[in-house]
Order: sequence, then structure tokens, then C-alpha cells
Amino acid sequence: MTEPKQPVSKEKAAERQPDLDDMLEDVFGLNIRAANTVWDLFRSPAKVFAAARTPGWMNGTYTPSFRVYFSLIAILFLFKFFWASENTMMQVAFETTAQQLREVEPRLNVNAMVDDMMEKNWLVYPFAVGFWCTLTALLMRIWGKGTPTITRIRLFFAAIIPSTTLLTVLMITTAKLPFSLMMAVAGLSMLVTFGFDALTTWRGLKGVHKKGARLWRALLLGFVTSCVGILGPTTASMAAGFWVGQDVGRALNELHEQDAAAATAERSDEPALETNPE
Repeated sequence: MTEPKQPVSKEKAAERQPDLDDMLEDVFGLNIRAANTVWDLFRSPAKVFAAARTPGWMNGTYTPSFRVYFSLIAILFLFKFFWASENTMMQVAFETTAQQLREVEPRLNVNAMVDDMMEKNWLVYPFAVGFWCTLTALLMRIWGKGTPTITRIRLFFAAIIPSTTLLTVLMITTAKLPFSLMMAVAGLSMLVTFGFDALTTWRGLKGVHKKGARLWRALLLGFVTSCVGILGPTTASMAAGFWVGQDVGRALNELHEQDAAAATAERSDEPALETNPE
């Protein structure tokens, strides 16, 4: 565990030049202490869990787990948004949906629809994941009798940081793999989520519960977070599909209005039928 930083005088703070720690703080609200937080959650999660039960995270020794977790999600979001693979299962699913829409109206731009779906999906993704994780954190009561709500949220996000760190690395390194391997990557992601969340909880609750009580709590959390790992992306995809559906509906209405206007113009251009006087 790292030692708490000693207070720095105003004079020394004014003389110090900004460094990498400051840049990370500017970009993600993080600093080197966040890396120590992640490392200790791998090495000795019980220490971080104990700090989560104190008001100041053991006098500032650790970065709040909520901030660390959503910074990891932000990194993953930025990576996926700016370097999205064209062979992911999500891409293929969106292309299938777009082709079905094109059968209804051949003039729709399939490529534009798919790109729009992907962009909207990754815009919604952090909010969908945040919603399900926060809801789960509020409902999970495995941390010990009398644990207050704020502490439960802290402990939940601390428990899922190791798996989220590994999943971020996994998704970045496998983004360009062929579609045929994506199912294997998805299965590996599920195993990482379940295994590391359960293991971190098992080790983090040492001294709070006995082994038997720790075991079922750890397995429960691993199972629940695996479900959340499915619900988050699914919710984002559904929201993106609904959002794009509204845009497609408006585009179809415009095309129908153009067709109606063109038909009306054609009828008005037709010469009137001549009638012979009796």
C-alpha cells in the first residue's frame, strides 16, 4: 500500500511544474494513485475494501472506486468510438437490421444507417452500463450487516475494477480479430467477468465473513455482474436501434412525401382531354 501524500505548501505547489500525474487528472480525473488503487485490487483487495469503509479512502491513499471504474469505461468508449472494428458481432447485427429496412425501402442508405447505429450505440453505452451497475450496487447486500448505501456502492465498484481492467485490455487487443473468433472472445470476456469479480470479492471480504459465507457471496456477485455485462450492451443496442428507427421513420416519411408530390406534379402536367361539342 502506498503511503498517503504529505501536504504540500502553497509556495512549493506554485513552484512545481505540471507533470504526467496532472495530465491524467485533467483528462480522466485520475492520478498515479489510481494506478495504485487498481494494483492493490489485484494484489490485496481486502486493503482497498477496508479503505472503502472509511470516509476519505484511508486519508486519500486510494482513488474512489466509482471514479476509477468509469474512467476505464471512458477509455474503452473512446477506443471503440474512434477505432471500431468492421467485423464485430454488433456490426454484423446492425448490418442485418439495415438490410431488412432496405428491403422495405431500397432507396435507404444502408452504410449510413449502420454507421449511425454504431455511433449512437457507443454514445448510449456508458450510460446504459452506468445505470445497470449503479442499480446492482444499490441492490447487492453481501458486504456485511449494517453496511450503508454509499459504502455498498464503493465496494461493488471496487470489486469489478480488476475484471474491467482486463476486459479493457482484451477488447483493445482483439478489436481487429476476424468475426469467426468473436464468439470465442465474448465467451472469454464472460469468464473473465465471472472469475475475477468472484475472486476479488472472495479476497476482499476476508475478515468480514467466514469462508462459507464469503464463497456464496463471491459466486453470487460474479453471476450478477456477468448478467450486467450482457444487459448493459443489450440496452445500449436497443436504445440505439430505437433512436435510429426514429430517424429512419422520418426519412421514409420524407421519401413518401416526395413520391406523392412527384405523382401530383405528373398529373398536373398531363394535357386535359378534349371534348367534342355536340
